[in-house]
Amino acid sequence: MPYFTASKELLELTKKAVEKGSLVAMPSGKSIHVKVGGNGATGSVFLDNAEYRKWIRRVFNADVSGMESAAVAQVYSANDVDWVVICSISDLACGQQGKNVENVFDGIASGTGAKLLLGVLDEMVALAAQ
Repeated sequence: MPYFTASKELLELTKKAVEKGSLVAMPSGKSIHVKVGGNGATGSVFLDNAEYRKWIRRVFNADVSGMESAAVAQVYSANDVDWVVICSISDLACGQQGKNVENVFDGIASGTGAKLLLGVLDEMVALAAQ
């Protein structure tokens, strides 16, 4: 199966969580760009190559690339369970000068993803209480 589609209901709850929640800010105070929906691509490589990243974007219209999300999507889809993947990006594959310093943004990316997940769970609880 070449494509998996996230649950429309969970995407809507994610949008609500983004609208309501305050996410982690960059050390500079600059707000973090959050996008709900889009395309992800997966593969068996650790992606740190700008040309390959651009190729994936051009060919698959991928907003993000990773290796774990497709496994989650495949298992949940095969078992007919609603799912959504929250990706929090710490770096732009080879989008920097010199050595990749994703460790600089790991904590910010992790915190942002965790806060969004908690917001989605809050939305699920609120929906269930209705």
